[in-house]
Amino acid sequence: MSRREQHDGASAESIDDPADHQALRFLLRTGQLGEAISAGMAARVGDREIVGNLTVILVAQLYLHGQLRPVEVQEITGLSSGGVTKLLDRVEDLRLISRAHGQVSADRRAITITLTDDGRRIARLLAAGLMDRISEVRLTLRELADAADAVAASAGVGDDLIVDRAADE
Repeated sequence: MSRREQHDGASAESIDDPADHQALRFLLRTGQLGEAISAGMAARVGDREIVGNLTVILVAQLYLHGQLRPVEVQEITGLSSGGVTKLLDRVEDLRLISRAHGQVSADRRAITITLTDDGRRIARLLAAGLMDRISEVRLTLRELADAADAVAASAGVGDDLIVDRAADE
């Protein structure tokens, strides 16, 4: 059987599976949430390249924590060391970060990464872009919580973790 036939067969079989339906509904809403947040940030920043997930993660971490070393970026993003280098090169080309050598007294070879003034300005714009969409984000997060409960229930797992949010409100 070809890969295409296997894929088509799997799709036909799983379309009626309630667990698959619930999981795909959850993934759809998650993607829509990410797109809404990205659109809000891009409207504020004016450059869609800056609002990529890894760039946002890096800028937010640096804004919140001041400086990072490449190994910390690797831990936060899950990238390989080569992937971190490419990310840092790209974000440095955007003039959002700077890298400094010899700033760690215990290891003069160590590199530290900090936000530039432009990077701090962009971080504030990213936050403002989220706030522009906060009503939509809050609604979607509630829907995602319900969808996650539906996924767990249809899969028969985590029933003890399903929370009745109506009782919380």
